Amino acid sequence: AKLENDGNSTSSDGLWVDTRWNTATNTVFKVTTNSGTQDVITAKGNGNVGIGATTIDKKLHVEGSVNDGIEIKVQNTSTGDSSYAGLNLAGQGNNFTIKNYGDSVSGKTNQTEFVSTAGSSYFVFTNNGSESMRIDSSGNVLVGGTSAFGADTITLGTGGFAGIRNTGGACLELRRDSSDGSILDFQKDGTTVGSIGTINDSLYISSPY
Repeated sequence: AKLENDGNSTSSDGLWVDTRWNTATNTVFKVTTNSGTQDVITAKGNGNVGIGATTIDKKLHVEGSVNDGIEIKVQNTSTGDSSYAGLNLAGQGNNFTIKNYGDSVSGKTNQTEFVSTAGSSYFVFTNNGSESMRIDSSGNVLVGGTSAFGADTITLGTGGFAGIRNTGGACLELRRDSSDGSILDFQKDGTTVGSIGTINDSLYISSPY
């Protein structure tokens, strides 16, 4: 079966599906297979679209039941120097884009890039409903806190500086198992200038000077 718009103008419209009533639950458009028992594409009156879904609660709801992963694929077959496949999420002044570059892009070969356009943007990682880590707008990586070099926070700062703060407890544990030897080395321009370690199960501090 084929539906074709035979208009000879660039302003000619294609297929237009309309329903008289518009509620969030009514079905505007549906495609099924297997004599109507398998939903393929469904569009609801509130603008939600489902692919393989029967209960559609998001703007795009993809659902299936397979003993494998269910994936959404965005593919760019261009080999151009600026080509990438991406996903853009726009929300009130902050456009966030995931860009995946291929193996023929000069300077970004096989790079995956996370891009936010807002000047004060930051990335937050949550676990079980609580924040675990963030990358702030200055590029600092924070674990356990929300402020760079704040209390009870591990901060990996820009320029190679790091800080660890803990209220009422140890800040760092360094462990060497099995044999004695160096636990912490200090270097200057790639040359070791001192170390802290163990010998005969006791602590030592050494320096070549």
